[in-house]
Amino acid sequence: MNLTDDDLERIKDIIDNLHYLHGRGRYAEAIDDGNKALQDEKCAGSFGIRQEMALCCIGLAKASSDTAQKQALLDRSIVLLNEALAIAPKPFTQELLGETYAHMGRYDEALPIFTALSENHPKNGVPFVWIAKIHMATKNYPEAEATARKLLDFAETSHNPRLNKPREKAIGLKLLTQSLIIQEKWEEAFATATSYQKHADTHRMSEDFRIASALLKRAANHEVTPMDNFVISVFGNGTSPQSSQMGRSA
Repeated sequence: MNLTDDDLERIKDIIDNLHYLHGRGRYAEAIDDGNKALQDEKCAGSFGIRQEMALCCIGLAKASSDTAQKQALLDRSIVLLNEALAIAPKPFTQELLGETYAHMGRYDEALPIFTALSENHPKNGVPFVWIAKIHMATKNYPEAEATARKLLDFAETSHNPRLNKPREKAIGLKLLTQSLIIQEKWEEAFATATSYQKHADTHRMSEDFRIASALLKRAANHEVTPMDNFVISVFGNGTSPQSSQMGRSA
């Protein structure tokens, strides 16, 4: 369908409104508005409306204490994201789909997405984070360790000016320490946890310093638990996807 400039401007306004509602936690209202918009044939092919709706479904799922509702919302987000990707295969949307699969425990579907992203977008460290997390959750600890090392190498060598290198390095050190502790590689785990703690202190990362200190204690005392059952919960670990200007289009 050929859209006029007025049609495109209207779609942009709808997307901006959904983005506004998402930012204020008014997820259900945004989902209702998005559903109404998609019933209009001129909006039916919109990538942006679907992506914003998916983000709101994820936000509402995170806020819900009802397991059935949470599952239904995440299922709906996956449908919307796949529809959006069929319109425009944008990296941010692919990441979002992979994260949603991972949080639902659908690791076999999440892993290929992040593997492809790591190969096709080498300036982005996010895929390495999720690949390592998925290997941890599936108890493939040697691969988790290897991927954490790749993330650390990426953080050290990347020339991407938008990359937050201290943040990426902190994540890599945390994941590497966790994988080493679970494999009971105590000496290396202790050394890595020490590096993680010093890094967090240098860059004034209070939460990372707390985590590093706990990991250092576990490494020193040869304590595997309570990390022996590493899981990726439904956005319960502070990594909930956020709406982004990346990929926001009609």
